[in-house]
Amino acid sequence: MSSKKKQPPRLEAVSKIRLLVSIALTLFIGACGGTLFVMLSLPLPWMLGSMFAVATAALLHAPVASIRKVRPPLVAVIGVTLGSTFSPDVMQQVAAWWPLTLTVIGTTVLMGATGALYLRRAAKLDPVTAFFSGMPGGVYEMTYQGGLMGGDERQIALVHSVRIFLVVSLVPIAFRWVYDLDTSDMAVMGHTSAGYSASDIAILVSCALVGWFVGKLLRLPNAAMLGPMFASAIVHVMGVTSSVPPQSLVSIAQIFLGASVGAQFIGSDMRMLRATARPMA
Repeated sequence: MSSKKKQPPRLEAVSKIRLLVSIALTLFIGACGGTLFVMLSLPLPWMLGSMFAVATAALLHAPVASIRKVRPPLVAVIGVTLGSTFSPDVMQQVAAWWPLTLTVIGTTVLMGATGALYLRRAAKLDPVTAFFSGMPGGVYEMTYQGGLMGGDERQIALVHSVRIFLVVSLVPIAFRWVYDLDTSDMAVMGHTSAGYSASDIAILVSCALVGWFVGKLLRLPNAAMLGPMFASAIVHVMGVTSSVPPQSLVSIAQIFLGASVGAQFIGSDMRMLRATARPMA
């Protein structure tokens, strides 16, 4: 009897060890995918490379694991990074370019609504999934937010992956042929960790923690990202700091988040992918 009583804790311990090994494998695969995308000079390499690598591993039934529970702190890092793109200079330019700004906003809304309607009618996606799949935005932001609202994260990630693939493939060619512009040296989120003071670090960390807490109090739909983003935008627009999260931290966060999105394909197969992608072709 005593041996039977001791068996469940052992099985639980073994299960936890297996889960940790699977999580480590998932992150390793994601890091390898990000490294490959860096070597190929593709945009958002750590996010997209990690996502594609883990998704491929999941479709091949490799023992990868979901890491959704560790996403919120890393989402806060991305939120602070997005908020840091706002500055007094940027706001002045927006004010000076208000006709163009309004045109871009209107065009973005129109394109997003058209895409959502097409995906709802042609791909037969549910309303929430179609909305977050059709709206322009970051692949992780749309996937995570859509999942919180009850959408299918796998289908949202797939639609945005197709969009990103087409944009990455066609836009550089268009810039080269039409504008004679070389985009190969353009970096995305290329921040360094040089020149940080203790006050800069304290401000950025406070933006993440306080913004997240206030976002929860205000019941924002994605408090872990929107709260830190708004807090970071406020301190940067006010000129309190011009510092941004270091590239190394952003890259690590992107690996985790990309792997998290890719892991949503656990249990999927190529038939599901074909069924989702066929109406978009």
